[in-house]
Amino acid sequence: MPVDNFQEQLMELIQLALPNNAYEILEATLEDIIKRQNGGLLSAGFVLCTFFATNGMTTLMMSF
Repeated sequence: MPVDNFQEQLMELIQLALPNNAYEILEATLEDIIKRQNGGLLSAGFVLCTFFATNGMTTLMMSF
């Protein structure tokens, strides 16, 4: 079930959550990935992002 304007809504949400400099870098990177349609790179990036985020959250929970 596709969501209308999903990409724009997601970018607006990310912009609210990140500092301006970080958002500008992320926006440029995401637009480059979307325009090139390189699925392998996107899949590898998603897996690595999930892995490192999980490790980071685990470390934070263990420290408290």
